[in-house]
Amino acid sequence: MKWDRSKHIEWQSHFVGESDGVLHFFTPLRTSISHYGRQSFFETDNQSDLFFWRDEWFNVYMNYASRGHLRDYYCNVSLPPEIDPRNCTLKFIDLDLDVQMRWGKLLVLDEHEFEEHARMYNYPSHVRKKAYEVVEHIKVSWSARLFPFDRETRRDK
Repeated sequence: MKWDRSKHIEWQSHFVGESDGVLHFFTPLRTSISHYGRQSFFETDNQSDLFFWRDEWFNVYMNYASRGHLRDYYCNVSLPPEIDPRNCTLKFIDLDLDVQMRWGKLLVLDEHEFEEHARMYNYPSHVRKKAYEVVEHIKVSWSARLFPFDRETRRDK
């Protein structure tokens, strides 16, 4: 969802399990995605392991190419997820600030979009500050190869 709680992107994933407050989902190749922001629908060209921390301001997608090797890590800076067990849904507010790790390089993405939406939706100052703190936390975790950036978590190890 966006800050105003409007739908942004929607898809179905398979719940794998939970350990230490981390929810693990799997999205298979060719999963249908509804992208409300772009008013488009498409199928994924990759399979993904998704990790959502119940109390953290980010989530991590481990995206695998169709042949099964790790393509990239994609991290969304977001509010902690909301879980509705009655409807079997997980929702989160995407803050449009992202971190991608690909080919050994770490890139911070969409800072301009984050700043634009922070103004448009009037994010509180503590949200802006926390978002950039989360980016730094992700960078440190990546450098130290902490979960889920460790070799053991990968499907293609």
